[in-house]
Amino acid sequence: MTTIPAALRGGPGPGLTPRRADPDRGRRALEFAVAAALCVAIGMRYPRYDDILFAAAASAIIAPLWLSTLRRYQGAATMLLLGLLAIVSGLLITGFAAGDHAVSSYLATMNSARIAGILLSVGALLWARSIIGTPRMASLYGLGMVFGLPFGASFETNPWKFGLSVPIAILLLGLSWWAGRRWLDIVLLIALSLISAANDSRSAAAMFLMAAAIVTMQRIPVARGRAHAWWALGRMAIVGYLVFLLAQAAILEGYLGTSTEQRSEAQIEASGSLILGGRPELGATVSLLFHQPGGYGSGSSPSMTDVLVAKSGMSSLGYDPNNGYVERYMFSPGFEVHSIIGDVWILFGVVGLVWLIITVGFALFGVSSRLTDRRISGLELYLGIRTVWDLFFSPLPSSLVTMTLFFAVVLVNRARATPPASRPTGDRPAGPPLPHTPLGSPS
Repeated sequence: MTTIPAALRGGPGPGLTPRRADPDRGRRALEFAVAAALCVAIGMRYPRYDDILFAAAASAIIAPLWLSTLRRYQGAATMLLLGLLAIVSGLLITGFAAGDHAVSSYLATMNSARIAGILLSVGALLWARSIIGTPRMASLYGLGMVFGLPFGASFETNPWKFGLSVPIAILLLGLSWWAGRRWLDIVLLIALSLISAANDSRSAAAMFLMAAAIVTMQRIPVARGRAHAWWALGRMAIVGYLVFLLAQAAILEGYLGTSTEQRSEAQIEASGSLILGGRPELGATVSLLFHQPGGYGSGSSPSMTDVLVAKSGMSSLGYDPNNGYVERYMFSPGFEVHSIIGDVWILFGVVGLVWLIITVGFALFGVSSRLTDRRISGLELYLGIRTVWDLFFSPLPSSLVTMTLFFAVVLVNRARATPPASRPTGDRPAGPPLPHTPLGSPS
């Protein structure tokens, strides 16, 4: 009887095992596609920072997918719970303030939606991070920001400063992180700093330069362990202060242009500090919170007394508030004191402030852990530095997109705290492999 070779019968042949069908392959491919599309969609709301309902709705629709993911990331569930309490606090304070303040349901809805948008978007992005890895998630988010530019960016005056710099920086640094090239991080950060300096963006130039310095310093051995994590942030703060002194000296020597030099000199002469002179809203914030420490409510409109209190605080810094800016921008129709801390405290009270402090604390712990392990990327550093700056010097609405990505990128994955021999690589839990492997290992 003639024996037909296995190869001709369609079998596996000698020494080969039959290929088994992977029943989960289609599900994983669908998860991958949904996660990638979600990252792009959430990022596309930049720079239309008030258009947050789409991102919140898209994230809410897939909540059954990402709610169980929160327990994998340190602080994520706490952030969600405290954020919901902050929204309720803002509405309750609005009700108490209705006696001496005008109340707007539109303001209450929009301000509550901003916090809800952060909570929902971070939850969805953490789920996407567990599916496709952090560098790829951040890169796609940056790609979405670039796609969103034609729908809302201002290109009339200084397009780099007011439109292009943030999305381009996040996209390029995300791709560099994905590629796993630290030298490329340094090159990109220095180039971004020079471009920002040439386009009269002083704070952005300093942020990029500081991030470049810290990425370079990672080559210096650093003690590992939880006990040293917060000291890593202390070193980061020292580097930041030195970069600030260097940038201020360069400005005052005229290296960044005559107009920048003259404006900076006027700000220092008025308040004694480049920061206070450039951000007189800090005076208004402090005065308003001393006047009413419990906050004003997410749906309250400022009263004439509130405006006068804010103006007195700004005057104490040598700033003339009687120029229309206070009435037209800061207190029309709601409160806007040009800092995340101030906005959250005024709108959502002490509960909102507690939510913000604890959430930022978890995020900074993630940064410090990455610093001590010498694994931090240029994008993580840039987002961390920018968020700390925005806490004191930028409005909540315009900071939503970068702050959301920062939280989603740096919250510590609990699975990565296990010994290397027993933990899976990347953010994805142990199980079937991804459809294809990224250029750099996810973190």
